[in-house]
Amino acid sequence: MYTVSKPTIYGWFARWKENGIEGLAIKPRSGRPSKTDETYRQKLEEVIDKEPKELGYDFAVWTVERLRLHMEKETGISLSESRLRALIKRQGYRYRRPKYDLGHLQDKDAKARAEEVLEGLKKRSRRRFRAHLYGRNNADAGSAFASLLDEGWQTEACACH
Repeated sequence: MYTVSKPTIYGWFARWKENGIEGLAIKPRSGRPSKTDETYRQKLEEVIDKEPKELGYDFAVWTVERLRLHMEKETGISLSESRLRALIKRQGYRYRRPKYDLGHLQDKDAKARAEEVLEGLKKRSRRRFRAHLYGRNNADAGSAFASLLDEGWQTEACACH
């Protein structure tokens, strides 16, 4: 539900009184004209629908900044990132930040071994540790730490040494 203020209603009434029904028509607002035109928007759609590699770039995903720079080079029209985002949204596209993956830099064998070790650790039964609480009145607080550092604390898969 919309709420209309009294000054807006009075303004509508005054426009109607002065110009009749035509006075109520929505007219273009003053302000700076858009830098983009239909040609720019068509070019933007063409570029968005292509992979950057098809256009000779060495990256696989468009970011707003990369797209902005490409469109500036192609059309000579420089837009800010926020204006380009707004235009992309008006054109019906949704922008999401790309997720960067370093999988191509990983050692596949080491990753497989690490996953095996992790699965083995998940399947092992958990050992319950009995923790003794020591307060100010107990002089032997060090034995609590010693009980945690026994041989059973370390896992077989840990090659820490």
